[in-house]
Amino acid sequence: MKLNRIDIKWERFILLKLTIWGILLALFSVLRVHGSNQSLDDFISSAYGTINLSNVQNVIPVLIWMLPLLVLNFILGDYIDKQLNQHAVYIFTRTEKRKEWLTAQAISLFSYVIYFHILLQVFLVTFGYVSGFRALSPITMWGNVVLGMITFFLSNILAVFIINLLSLRMNTVPSAAFIIAYQSVVLYLSGIMLKNSSSSYDLIKWFPLTQGVQGWDGYAEMRVSEFSLEGSLFALVYLVTALLIVYLIGLFVIQKRDFY
Repeated sequence: MKLNRIDIKWERFILLKLTIWGILLALFSVLRVHGSNQSLDDFISSAYGTINLSNVQNVIPVLIWMLPLLVLNFILGDYIDKQLNQHAVYIFTRTEKRKEWLTAQAISLFSYVIYFHILLQVFLVTFGYVSGFRALSPITMWGNVVLGMITFFLSNILAVFIINLLSLRMNTVPSAAFIIAYQSVVLYLSGIMLKNSSSSYDLIKWFPLTQGVQGWDGYAEMRVSEFSLEGSLFALVYLVTALLIVYLIGLFVIQKRDFY
């Protein structure tokens, strides 16, 4: 008998870890800027949305921006590989629908990452408000939260998905190390390039895994603290397209993999 559908179930322990880390990252952000006079809008944007180009040469802004990805990789970096190790024989002896199975795993990863990002944004707003930060415009603030979260979220899910697929071919640790090292270097170099010449954004925007950084598109148009609608739409299309390509590659890998 073949399975017609593979249920997507959330694991409570994963949700608990994501929740705890969301709280910790939000608290870290508040403590990092405690005592400043910035608005809640600026606090939300600077927490994990953008990379400060004024001191990007110190690498620290890049590492701070990558903290959510590091957390997600720590919790979900080997998610698909674990599912295969635990359930491969059961799944693929009862169904040949590997496409449906991988789709279910991708949706699970997608849902975990968006859960984490929504919680992180809610905690940032809550802790920021409690700390005394106030929004200049609630509508603008929430608009920036949603817009920034979408590209940041898609960038993170792309990186986590790539790490998971690489883990099917090699160990999880080198897979994660490769992607994290690549993103660290490319963000650092991109930040240096953009700081020295705003026109370099036309090249930087094509570098994989740089599209989740907020504000770089506005900086290229000499509007340092604002979003460029054109740049945001480009990042959105780029990330969605990249996710589809990685998903298709994942299907090929799963179809060719021998589980017996």
